[in-house]
Amino acid sequence: MEREARKITVHIPADPLETAPGFWERAGETRRKLLSQGIKARVENVLIAQLCLDQNILLSTRAPDFRHFVNLCGLRLA
Repeated sequence: MEREARKITVHIPADPLETAPGFWERAGETRRKLLSQGIKARVENVLIAQLCLDQNILLSTRAPDFRHFVNLCGLRLA
């Protein structure tokens, strides 16, 4: 398990992740896309997913809610 965690965390940027211009608009569009499909989209999950999408990084989570972001938005999970 520890070796697997190292494989994942080695790709995490050392600097804090910053939002790119237009982040809030893209997050709103991502949430709208999910809601239009009848999928609950908690704001905090949308923001996490959008940050990962913008930075092109993998999200390491056990939360099942993010599977919708994979299917509809192209989020990549570790």
